[in-house]
This record gives sequence, C-alpha cells and structure tokens, in this order.
Amino acid sequence: MTAREGKDNARKDAIHRLQAANPGMTYLAAGEFLDRLPKLKADRARWRAQVGVDGSGEPVWLNLDDLDGSDIAVLSGNPAHARTALLKMLGQTWKAAGARVIVCDTKPSGWHMGFEFVSAAQLPELIDELEAAIDPFDGTGGDALDGPQTVLLLGFRAIKGATESLAGQPFGRHTDFRRLRGRKVRVVFDVPSATGRMRQVWQQIRLHWFFTEYVQIMLHSATVDSDGIQVARGQVALSLLGEDPVEFTWKLPIEVLSATPSSAR
Repeated sequence: MTAREGKDNARKDAIHRLQAANPGMTYLAAGEFLDRLPKLKADRARWRAQVGVDGSGEPVWLNLDDLDGSDIAVLSGNPAHARTALLKMLGQTWKAAGARVIVCDTKPSGWHMGFEFVSAAQLPELIDELEAAIDPFDGTGGDALDGPQTVLLLGFRAIKGATESLAGQPFGRHTDFRRLRGRKVRVVFDVPSATGRMRQVWQQIRLHWFFTEYVQIMLHSATVDSDGIQVARGQVALSLLGEDPVEFTWKLPIEVLSATPSSAR
C-alpha cells in the first residue's frame, strides 16, 4: 500500500465513523466536515476563555460556542469583587480575540473601561439593533465561531432594576434574548445568587428575560494565599451539555482587581 492509499483509507474510515456517530449524515457532508475540522478547532481555541485551573493544574475553559443560540452564561456567587473581576477578564479575553464587547449596567464604572457601554434603559434599543444588524447563522459558509462575534455583559444592578421596571408591563418582547437566537451574540449575566434572599429576584429575572438553559459559573469563595495573592474557587456547570460540574481555582490578577469598584470588595 502506498502512502497516498493509506491516507485515502484513513480518510474513508474517519468519514464512516462520523456517519456512524451522526445518523443521517451523508458521505459528502461528513467529508466536508472533516475538511473544515482544522479551522473549527482553531476557531474554538481562539474564542475560548480560561476561568481557572482544575485540581491537576489543567486549564478550565468557557467556550464561546457553549453559548450558541439563546443560551447564556450566568456568573454567580461571592465575593462580589471576584465576580466582577472574572466578568471583566472574560470581556477582555473575548475583546482581545476580536469580539465586540458591550457592557450594560446602571452607570459606568471603572471595570467598564475599554468596553462599549449602554444603560439598562437602552437595552431594548440594543436588542433591536443587534436583531436587525446581524443575520441569523444558517450553518453555510463557515461555522458559528467564524467571523464577527458580539458579547453582552449584563451587570446585576441593571438586570434587577430593569426586571423590576418590567413587572406587570407588556415589555417582554423588547428584552427577549430569544430574538437573538441563531445570531453570533453571546450573553453573560452577573447574578449574585439564585438561592436564599435572592431566590425571588432570580425567579423574576428568569421570567422576564426569557431564558431556560444556561452555563453557570459559580464562585464559592476567595482567599489570600501565602504569597498574598487572592485566589477564587468555584465551578463551571455545563449541565445543559450533560456534563458534570468542573471545579476550578483562579488567581485574581492585580490589574483586573484595581479596576473593580471599591464598594464591591
């Protein structure tokens, strides 16, 4: 067997494995997917953000394509300054990769520097703009991570205030993130907790902001290590993908902490 014949046979085997794993996939479609695979892997690596390391020191990632469709990421837990620092770090990572990153909050703050800013009152207008300006992704001519990406970072005070103002009003469509389904727009919510005294607020948020599935990044604590560095501990729960939560630790960068509001520390 020549090297070329061996390569052809390996490709055929790979196509047949893809077809077996994806009933209904044609031989041609499987071959086209294999051809795109190197670019798919490169795009996924480009758009992922590291939230920390696991117990073995291996990176723990939040992949941007985990948030395809109308799925969102919910960043929750305490302390607040660690949550804010992680939110800023996610925004910085995606902006550095080329995404348009937009922060929505009640008023500008130090950690918003470097990002576009809109107020909570402007959020319906922003959703209108994104729905009109970004065509739905139809799966042709590339993948969901190919081309321009947009990320919305929503601060808790903006979410809570807007939710309260929406209560009892026929305002739902204007802030329905399902309108962005299929577009290259990802959303990260900053929510302190879904339990205890925050449970009712959380239920109102889910009711008025129309999302059902989400990736949760939960912070459990932040302590100071022997070198005087703050270390946050938490987990990434990809339950919508049927995976077990992944525990992580994250050393809070000084340059990120310096931009968080002092009242949140």
